[in-house]
Amino acid sequence: CTIMGAGKNNTLITSTTATVFVTADSLYQSGLGVIGTNSATLPTSIAVGYMGFSTTGGTSPVASVDSASDVLFKAVSFSAASGASRAVEITNSYDTATNITFENCSFNGSATGVGATGTAIGVRVKDSVFTNLSTAGIAVGNYITGLVSENNYFDTTVSAGITGLTGNNY
Repeated sequence: CTIMGAGKNNTLITSTTATVFVTADSLYQSGLGVIGTNSATLPTSIAVGYMGFSTTGGTSPVASVDSASDVLFKAVSFSAASGASRAVEITNSYDTATNITFENCSFNGSATGVGATGTAIGVRVKDSVFTNLSTAGIAVGNYITGLVSENNYFDTTVSAGITGLTGNNY
C-alpha cells in the first residue's frame, strides 16, 4: 500500500481528537483484540510519504503502527497535541512490529516523538527533526530492539534525544 502526498506542508490530514493514521489488517480491522483476527493478513509493505498528519486536541498519538511489518514513512510530519504522550506509537496488539523506518520526518508537540507500547524489532530513524517534545525524541523502553538513529536533530526543547537504551536494543 502506498500513500503519497504533495509535500509535508501541502498535504495535511488533521483530526481534532483522534489518531489520524492507523495500520489495519486485510479485513480493515485495527486495535487490541481485533487486528489479525478472522484469518486476516497483518499489515505489511506500507509506504507513506510527502504529507503531514496532525492532531489539534486530545491525548491520542497522531499515528499508530500496530503489528505491521516493512513500513516506510518518508518526508512525513507528525504534529501532536500537547496532551499526547507520543506523536507516533508503535505497538503489537497481535504480533511484533518489524522494520519500521522514518526518513526525513519531523515530530512535534507531544511528550515523545516515537515511542513503543509493544514489541518492535528493527526501527530506523534517519535524517529527522524532533522539536517541542517535553520528554524524548525516541523512547525505546523495553520494547524496541534494533534501533538505528542516524543524523537526526533534537532541538533544545527535547529533554533527551533517546531514552531507555539498555541491553541489546541499540
